[in-house]
Amino acid sequence: VWEMNRELPLAPVVQRVAVVTSPGAAGYQDFRKELARSPYRFELTLFEAFMQGAAAEESIVEALCAVAERAEAFDAVVLIRGGGARSDLSCFDGYRLCTHIAQFPLPVATGIGHDKDTSVADLVAHTALKTPTAVAGWLVERMAQADARLDQAALQLHDATIRAMRASEVRLVQLAGEVRQRAGECIARTAMRLDRLGERLPEAVRALLERQRTRLDSVAELVAGRSPERILRLGFAVVRAGGRAVVSAAAVRPGDRLQIELADGRLEATAGSDTKSGAGCDAGPKSEIRPAIRSDSEN
Repeated sequence: VWEMNRELPLAPVVQRVAVVTSPGAAGYQDFRKELARSPYRFELTLFEAFMQGAAAEESIVEALCAVAERAEAFDAVVLIRGGGARSDLSCFDGYRLCTHIAQFPLPVATGIGHDKDTSVADLVAHTALKTPTAVAGWLVERMAQADARLDQAALQLHDATIRAMRASEVRLVQLAGEVRQRAGECIARTAMRLDRLGERLPEAVRALLERQRTRLDSVAELVAGRSPERILRLGFAVVRAGGRAVVSAAAVRPGDRLQIELADGRLEATAGSDTKSGAGCDAGPKSEIRPAIRSDSEN
C-alpha cells in the first residue's frame, strides 16, 4: 500500500493540476505566485477542503473523491497547506485519508508546510515536498526538463534532417552520374548498331533492286509473250468490220467490207457467200471472204 501511489507513472509534462486546499490559505497563494513567475502555463482547478480541525480529514477525502470522478482531466493532484502547529497536522496522519492517497488513481504531491515533521500522507504520496512553494518549484522544474527534452529532440530532428538531406544529395549525385553513364552507353550501342545497319544498307538496297529488276523482267517477258504483235507474228489475223473486231462468222453478212490486220500490214476484203455443205449435214449459206488485195502500204 505504501508504494501504490508512488509507482504510478507521472506524465512528462504536468500542466493540468487538481489543487486540494483551502482557498484562503497562505500556502495556496504562495503556490500560485510561484507558478505565475515561471514562463509556463498551468491549468489549476481548485477543490476546496478544510486543512485543519476535526472535519479536515473528511473534507479532504471528499475533495479527493471529487477529483477522482474527473481523473481523466488531470495529470496530477497537489495537496497543500501553509505552516502551523504540529497538532494542526494530525488529520494528515488519519487512516482514511492516507488510504485514499495511497490508492488514488492519479499521482499525489504533498506540500503540507511543516519543515521538521513528516506526516503519513507524505509517506504514501507519490512525491512529498515541504512547502506549497516547493511543490510549485517542482512542477516548474518538470516543465523545464520537458522543455529541454523538446529542445534536444528538435535539435536532434534538425541534425537528422540535415544528415538525411545531405545523404539524399549525395545519392542524387550518384544517380545522376549513373544515369549519364548508362545514357552514354546506350547512345554508344545505338550508334554502333546504326553504323552496322548503315554498312549493310547499300547491299540490302542493291539486293532489293536486283530482285525487283528480275521480277520486272519476268513480268515484261510475260506481257511481251501475250502482246497482239507477237500473236500476229504467229500467223493469226485480226478481222474488223465497221471498226469492230469480228469474233463470229455469223456477225458478217455477204458484201460487208472487212479490214484484216496481219503482222506486217493490213488488207481490205469483201465478204461473199459460201454454199458448201458441212461434213455429213446440210449447212446454210456462209460468208466467204473475197480479198480486195490491198494493203496499207499501197495507200
